[in-house]
Amino acid sequence: MIKIVCAPFHSWEEIYSTSASFLSSYGQAGWDGSLDGTYRVSRDFSSRFNLNSAPGAQALVNAIVEAGPNAEYLYRMTGGADPQNSNGSGPDYIEDTSDSCVIRVEFKGSNWLHKNGPRTGGRGITGEVYGLGFTVSGYAYDGAIGVVEEGQFPFGLSKTPKVVNPNGTWTLQQFTAFSDKATYGSHIVPGSHSTFPDGPHESSRQIDGGTFVWSDFPGQAKHGYTGWPDLTAYEGDWDFAVKAISGNQQCEVKFHARMTLQNGNWEVNWWRKP
Repeated sequence: MIKIVCAPFHSWEEIYSTSASFLSSYGQAGWDGSLDGTYRVSRDFSSRFNLNSAPGAQALVNAIVEAGPNAEYLYRMTGGADPQNSNGSGPDYIEDTSDSCVIRVEFKGSNWLHKNGPRTGGRGITGEVYGLGFTVSGYAYDGAIGVVEEGQFPFGLSKTPKVVNPNGTWTLQQFTAFSDKATYGSHIVPGSHSTFPDGPHESSRQIDGGTFVWSDFPGQAKHGYTGWPDLTAYEGDWDFAVKAISGNQQCEVKFHARMTLQNGNWEVNWWRKP
């Protein structure tokens, strides 16, 4: 089954839950369920197809194949046939409250970009990612969010303070660090990075006065260099800190995530850090 989500600017509206069905012969596009999933598309693209007819549904499937995984107007958010299993454990959410603010990290449910929790084939900044989805939300009791310290990719040590409200007094921050080893067939890629600014960019955040929410999906890229097989094994330890801060007032959540891929099983366990 293919589900289409239309994307006008930053709000997502589900316009079709299912399309008409058609029979795909062995070897043809979509025969094995590898194209099943939820796709985010532009309205101009979706308007080309009559998804209430079998020919229209088949035309959409063919267009997905032609567009490829990196099309700006169409990409898969979730789903697809994948030999990997996803599991893990941890609290549903971790929260910090004070007299001035509240901040929460949720690992269950979903947001406007992705599902939370351990997942394979999710969408990250580098394409398809095996990782952990989470949503950060909260609010300041007094005052508005003024600055978001956006992170730089790839893993820059610098940050870009983005003014979202010149009258705001609060700043949003996220910091990340990791140490890992990824295996793509016979290719072993060790990696690590000390703590770096990793705040959300505009496409992954929503701010209204003193209320905020942002999403993240950190993890390891499914695809390696050209000619390499897909990710076959992985071990990684990740540390995160998210905070809202204004002078000597702040709310902060710190947590650790242990990510592994072994024998086709993707597992993430997470817990709060003091």
